[in-house]
Amino acid sequence: MIRGWIAGYNRPSKETRHGDTQVLIDDKNGICFIIDGGCDDCVTALISYLKRNGIKKVYLLLSHPHYDHAAGLKKIIEDSYFTVLCFYCYDPNSLKSGLRNNKGSKAVQEDIDYLNRIIAKAKAKKIPVKYLKHGDKVELGDIKFKVFREQPKRVEDDDDNGWSYVNDGSLCCYFYEWYYWTSGDGSERIWDFIKKLGIKVKFFKIPHHGNNCTMSQANGLKDNGADYCWYNDLEPNGVGTTNFTEFGARRCKQAGIKVFESVGDINFVVANGRFLI
Repeated sequence: MIRGWIAGYNRPSKETRHGDTQVLIDDKNGICFIIDGGCDDCVTALISYLKRNGIKKVYLLLSHPHYDHAAGLKKIIEDSYFTVLCFYCYDPNSLKSGLRNNKGSKAVQEDIDYLNRIIAKAKAKKIPVKYLKHGDKVELGDIKFKVFREQPKRVEDDDDNGWSYVNDGSLCCYFYEWYYWTSGDGSERIWDFIKKLGIKVKFFKIPHHGNNCTMSQANGLKDNGADYCWYNDLEPNGVGTTNFTEFGARRCKQAGIKVFESVGDINFVVANGRFLI
């Protein structure tokens, strides 16, 4: 049996809240696996959850080096309370092949530098660092997943902040025994990517930029067998009330997929390959 926890929050009164973290716990084998660490209140919630439950030994995975996903993991690495058994991420150099002489490339170089600083902190504390790439398979007790990544070929001229290039290149984890798909901020066209891979997904995380999850994308996921999804981009007036999530959360709801919004923690259990949420 696997226990899952996704940090929840009070609904923001103004701006949409970004960033997320999730914790998977294999009690039988004493394993705690954390995907991303959020930022700001998310970091506080994550650290509090781990310490409240007496969890000291952890495995960390960073989907991509943006602050609203990396800050909490950096905090864990720096906190002497924790023993980090491995820090998983992608090779920072894998972003360099797509750089161009434009504004977006300068921003991506900052992301590369940020990831290198986190890696340096981990290595300074003798934490093993493993670079994951497309096609890798990881087994941590009963937590088993395949790694998928679809990195755009280059930073486009109109991507001033370099966000699309880095977001779409997020590490994606597919827990094949549970049909669970999760990632950081990409791939934006999630169904197209899953269809190309030829896999089945029952439960998934809407990527941070799920506003590109159109109705056809949501219908494709539903037809593929998706029953549930969750997202952490909370909006003041609820699911799909601005263009940030209307094509993600709202379209998934319209397709008949149950959407879990993280107003309050999301807890789930995986037993015998089935989700209990």
